[in-house]
Amino acid sequence: MKNKTSNLRWSVIAVMVLVVMVPLQPVWSQLSQSAPKSFQELSQWPARERAKLQQKQTRFEQLGESEKHDLRQFHQTLQKDPARDQLTQIMRSYTQWLLALPTVERRRIISLPREERFVEVEKLVSEQKASRFKELLNSRLDFDDLSVVADWMNAWIKTEKVNVSKLALEVTETLSEDIQQRLASIPDLAVRLRMTIFASLEKIEMQKWTEMFPQWQQNTDQLLSTISPSAREIYEEAQGEREQLQLVMRWAYNAFLAKRFNWMNVDDRELVKFYQEELSAKDRDMVDRLPAEQYKAALRRLYFRYNRQPRFFEMNFGNGPPAGRLPIP
Repeated sequence: MKNKTSNLRWSVIAVMVLVVMVPLQPVWSQLSQSAPKSFQELSQWPARERAKLQQKQTRFEQLGESEKHDLRQFHQTLQKDPARDQLTQIMRSYTQWLLALPTVERRRIISLPREERFVEVEKLVSEQKASRFKELLNSRLDFDDLSVVADWMNAWIKTEKVNVSKLALEVTETLSEDIQQRLASIPDLAVRLRMTIFASLEKIEMQKWTEMFPQWQQNTDQLLSTISPSAREIYEEAQGEREQLQLVMRWAYNAFLAKRFNWMNVDDRELVKFYQEELSAKDRDMVDRLPAEQYKAALRRLYFRYNRQPRFFEMNFGNGPPAGRLPIP
């Protein structure tokens, strides 16, 4: 793990140096790809590829001799590294990330000393990842998927009741006194166990979770086989087991609240009131453009999204306590 981290750090620093040299089109890319070995081979390349190669060669020739030497030396070092393919891909990814930044932000990063630049890149990537995952958690399922998730969660809780109870007992003491008191006030044991897991998920290590629930991946696969393609796409955007676990549990929490407060069975009068009093002009225009057979379903989805954002998880993502009391039934 240490060697992997060192390689990553080395490659990122290398990219930073090279992007500083040529910020708009990294020259190292021409060195890291296969060059034609003969004029005959070059002549068989598509005209577009030949033009790209010529542009890269021109840019390379415009560099100073010291920069050319550094690039050639770097290329030789890279080719000797056993992980050169992985490192090249990492470099490409980081270069694309840098080029995707706003111009002012990219220039600010490039202007930093090398070590400061590395720290700043790590910080920005971490912030972007947290923001991306928060957006992912806020992705809303439609009512059909919520119903499927609710049934799946009920079955999972029933099957794993012993382990859920054991885990809930262990993690309760890690929660704040306020949350513990509110959980203790829930008379229904099944609901209390469920809400304890929801409230403490961020504090549970993934290793602990898989030890407690060794069939979790199989259970999740079963859920994925029954939800809609759009819901599966949301799941696939989660990076790693921990994000996937948190996403599934957020779905389960949403589904629990939707059924608990009867949001799935909202009547037409409530929908009309919601349309007239709460829906934004933009969303109203979107709904009005839909075919008649899609109108009500879209309105119901929006009804669930508007001002009905479950907030139990929000305390776990660095935003501070949410406004109001947590929606524990």
